[in-house]
Amino acid sequence: MIGMRYDQGLLFNRGSGIFSRSFDVRLELNNAICQLTLADVGEFDPGSRGLAEMGFTEFAFLDADGHTVHVPLPDITGTNAVHALAHNRMVSLTYAVRVSNAFASWVINMFFWESVFGNP
Repeated sequence: MIGMRYDQGLLFNRGSGIFSRSFDVRLELNNAICQLTLADVGEFDPGSRGLAEMGFTEFAFLDADGHTVHVPLPDITGTNAVHALAHNRMVSLTYAVRVSNAFASWVINMFFWESVFGNP
C-alpha cells in the first residue's frame, strides 16, 4: 500500500422533507480503493419515517491517452447505491448523502496502491 486518506461527516434534517448534499474529493493521480460507510444513524421523530441514504455518484480517471473520463454511477436511492469502488489512475470522486427526519454520520476511506482491480 502506498498510503491512505479518510474523512468523516454528519448531515441532519429535523423535518420531513429530503435534504441532500454532494461532496467532491480531488485526488492526485492514484490507483485507489474507496469505501463509504454509514457510521451512525438516528431518527428525530420516531412517529415519522426517517431516511438516510448515501453512495458514490461519480468518479473520474485518466485514460491511457491522458484524457479525463467521467463515470456516472446509479442514484443513491434503494439497492443500486455504490458504496465501494476501485479504479486505476483515479483523479476525483463524488458522493452524496440524503436525509429526512434523521441524522447520519459516515466515514470515507481511500486506500492507494500500485495497482487495483474492482468494480465498477
